Amino acid sequence: MLVRRTEDPAYWQRFRPDRADLQYVAELIRETGRPMYLEELARALVYRRVHEERERIRRLVERGRFYRPADRYELNEEVIFPVLDYAVGVVVGKRPGRWPGHPPFEVIQVQLGETVREFAAAYAEPHKLNELEFQATQSGEGMTPAAIYEQLATSVPAALRAALAADTEFGFVSLGRRWFLRALMPEVHVGYLNLAEAVIDVAWEQAAQTGGGQRPLTTEEILEQIELPGPSQAANAFALALALSQDERFIDVGDGEQHLWLLRRLVPSHALQKPERLQYQPVSYSPEALPTEMLELIWGVVDELSTMEVPPERRARESGEVTFALPYPHRRAGTLPLAGAVAHLFPQREDGVSVVTLLDELNDEAITAWVVHKDRYVASLAEWYERYQVPAGALLTVARTARPDVLRIRYQQKRRTQREYVRVAVVQGDRLTFEIRRMPMSVEFDETMIMLDDDPAESDRLWRAALANRKPFSQIVREVFGQLAQLSPQGTVHFNTLYTAVNVIRRCPPEPLLAELALDWRYVVVGNGFFAMDERTGVKQ
Repeated sequence: MLVRRTEDPAYWQRFRPDRADLQYVAELIRETGRPMYLEELARALVYRRVHEERERIRRLVERGRFYRPADRYELNEEVIFPVLDYAVGVVVGKRPGRWPGHPPFEVIQVQLGETVREFAAAYAEPHKLNELEFQATQSGEGMTPAAIYEQLATSVPAALRAALAADTEFGFVSLGRRWFLRALMPEVHVGYLNLAEAVIDVAWEQAAQTGGGQRPLTTEEILEQIELPGPSQAANAFALALALSQDERFIDVGDGEQHLWLLRRLVPSHALQKPERLQYQPVSYSPEALPTEMLELIWGVVDELSTMEVPPERRARESGEVTFALPYPHRRAGTLPLAGAVAHLFPQREDGVSVVTLLDELNDEAITAWVVHKDRYVASLAEWYERYQVPAGALLTVARTARPDVLRIRYQQKRRTQREYVRVAVVQGDRLTFEIRRMPMSVEFDETMIMLDDDPAESDRLWRAALANRKPFSQIVREVFGQLAQLSPQGTVHFNTLYTAVNVIRRCPPEPLLAELALDWRYVVVGNGFFAMDERTGVKQ
């Protein structure tokens, strides 16, 4: 079967929209009267190209016949050449053809545009062009336009996006993945933007006073109080959303599909600027140094800086519920990590901020939290941690609800407060030490990751000093390991414990730490995630 151009993957790989394509897209948007997603436009453009090719072939079939070397042709007969991109020629001459050792045949001269080319005819011997079938081409069968778009034309959306962005004739404008025409949009001048600011401000303040739950406003909710002179509600909403996105006073905190608007000054600073305790100065290490048999140690830590892909079986189950140990850096920053299975529960965006509501069913309260997509954390839980004495290492459960912007959160509560032996970080001068203390605990925790602060301000001072002095990472690990080893009669330290303790003085993900343990022969694996120090060298105190 002869492959049509639109059924050839190379055709779509080379595809670049021309002016006619862009004009078609502009007319399509004008006819629908609404902003359209890039994927909609790309699919329509592919369908158009496929339809045009099939119509062209149908018209050509009506005008003549396909060229085969075995057939005979008469003067002035029209002939279609599929292998020449379905070019149509007219037979303008004939002569005998001779090829030593082969039967006689004819040579036809065909006018193709401004040139005349010669082709064999009445050729009796086998030839691959004689074997081609044209029935499907003539009957309109073949790959469906939908199959062509899904299987062959996957590069069209990107090519179309580039062409729309570069166009200066038709006036395309975009917001997210949707495109519209500037000529169809009403003007949104500064007066409308000032009104929008007042609408958002008043709604936020009223919600705070009534306790009804603070939330951003959709574009449509703002439009209810602003009368734009546009041709349609869809055009008005797009124009207002585009204007809001270009004004520094406003911030879109939606999930990427729906626009939700707030004033930037209402967003807490820790959602716009990464908290100090989450800031990471990269530690260089070789991924090849990570022992394959110890990757479970990395996957067991929920850290947004981790680069190791979590296996599918460790991701969020269909129930949409994940339980994990709260890492020390996030306890100090008042945040949650967007990593591993946890990340799949929250709204997904490339960058920006989304607002979500976390429902604490244990204490019957709602927390307005902020999902910082690029830096991969959820902010605004510091007060909740403090109120219920949730420590680093506490077992937290986060679960989806029917609404993507509302999730449930709870800590694992003990039946009653008990005095438990826990690790406490204690700063002595310029050294970080650790003690085991018996403390009242009301929250269940992971024993390998529990860490309290004797004096958080002193821990922060030591943190800043280590950064200012550029203390080598290997030295930090050595000193922290030595201090932790003193807490165990066997002198062993669990990987999770070392990870937590190192993060008291230096932010780091699990990979550089495991690489350090694997490459330094003084650290000995003793099993079940525990390490010891080679007694022949000891640890410099």
